[in-house]
Amino acid sequence: MELQGRIQAALGGCLALMAVGTLGYHLLEKWDLLDSLYMTIITLTTVGYGEVHPIQRAETRIFTMALILSGLGVVFYTLGTLAQSLVEGEIREFMERKKVRKAIQSLSHHCIICGFGRIGQSMAAELSRGNMPFVVVEKDPQNYQRILEKGYLAVAGDATSEETLLEAGIEKAKALISVASTDADNLYITLTAKGLNPTLTIIARAAEEGAERKLLWAGATNVVSPYKMSGQRMANLLLRPAVVEFIESSLSDPSVDLVMEEVHVPEKSHLEGLDLVSSGLRREFGLIIIAIKRKEGDLLINPSPQEKLQGGDTLIAIGKRERFRALSSKLGS
Repeated sequence: MELQGRIQAALGGCLALMAVGTLGYHLLEKWDLLDSLYMTIITLTTVGYGEVHPIQRAETRIFTMALILSGLGVVFYTLGTLAQSLVEGEIREFMERKKVRKAIQSLSHHCIICGFGRIGQSMAAELSRGNMPFVVVEKDPQNYQRILEKGYLAVAGDATSEETLLEAGIEKAKALISVASTDADNLYITLTAKGLNPTLTIIARAAEEGAERKLLWAGATNVVSPYKMSGQRMANLLLRPAVVEFIESSLSDPSVDLVMEEVHVPEKSHLEGLDLVSSGLRREFGLIIIAIKRKEGDLLINPSPQEKLQGGDTLIAIGKRERFRALSSKLGS
C-alpha cells in the first residue's frame, strides 16, 4: 500500500475507534455523548486523567481494556505513518533539490528568468517551445513548487541576491530576463547580474517611464515596457491586423509552416564574401532575406541582392520551418 493510502487507513482507524468507544460508553454506562467521547480519547491516548464517572459494570471494564489494547496499536501505527510521511517528504524534497542543482550546474549558455508571474510564465513557455535551456528564479515557495511541477529548472530564492544568481549559474549564462514585480527589484537584479557577468545579455521589464532609462544605465541590454507594447499591439491590430497575425503566428505557433527566423552566419563560413544571389539562400533553401544585422550592430533592412555576407552576420529571413533546419545543419549551427 502506498504511503498516502496507509495514512488514510490509519486516520480512518482512529476515527473508527473513537466512534466505537463513544458508542460503547454511551450504551454500557448511559453517559452522554460528550462524556463518552472524552472517556474514549483519554483511554486511547493513555493520559491517565482518571474515569469521567465511576464505572459500574464489569462489561465496561472489559470494553475499556479492549479499547486500550486496540487503541495502542492504532495510535502507534498512525504516529509512525505520519512520522514516515514527514521523513520521506523531507528526503524526497532534498533529493529533488539536489537533482535540480546538479542539472543547473551542467548548463551553459542558458537563460535565467527572474520572476514567475504572468510574464515570467509566458517567457518560460516560449523558451521551452524554442528548446532553449533556462532556469527560473522564484522566491515564493508555492510558485517554486508549480515551476518544478511543470518540469522547469528552478532556484528558490531572491533574485537580487548574488548567492541566488550564482546558484542559477549566472557565470555561465547567456542571458537574463528580469520580470520582477517592481522596477526597483528589476533595477537591483540588473546591477547585481551585470556585476557577476559583464558579458551577459539582460532584458528587463519596466513599468514606469523613468525606469527604462535607469535600467539601461544599470546595464540592461534591452528594456521592455509591457504597457507600451500592449498599446502598440492594439493599435497595429486595428491598422494592420493581417501583418500582426502573420508575425505572431510565425513566431509562436508551431503548426505554422512559414515562419520568420534568425540565421547566424559563422566566421569562415562558405557564405562569407558571397552576395545574396550567389549564396543560394533563395534558390536552394527558398528563404527570403528581409534584413541583415552586422556583428557591429548595423541593421540593413531589405538588403539588395548584391549585398555581400560577412562572418558573424545575423540574417532575418522568412521561409519554411524545415528549410531553416536544413540550412542550420549545413552551417553547423
